[in-house]
Amino acid sequence: MSFILSDIDSSYNHVIVYYTRSTSDIDGNEITTSFKIDKKYNIYNGISTVVINGFETLEEVSINDINV
Repeated sequence: MSFILSDIDSSYNHVIVYYTRSTSDIDGNEITTSFKIDKKYNIYNGISTVVINGFETLEEVSINDINV
């Protein structure tokens, strides 16, 4: 999947992507895990293209580390 982010503040040099994944256990209880993609997506002229193919190196992070 790919995203094009535009009109990014010029004081930033890169974008860091965090995301959550929700699954359920055998009893149907929701389990949410959160991750940080171990890559910085550069910003050029206020635009960053983020391409995620599923093979990125991930770091599991606490849900509290994600600023929503």
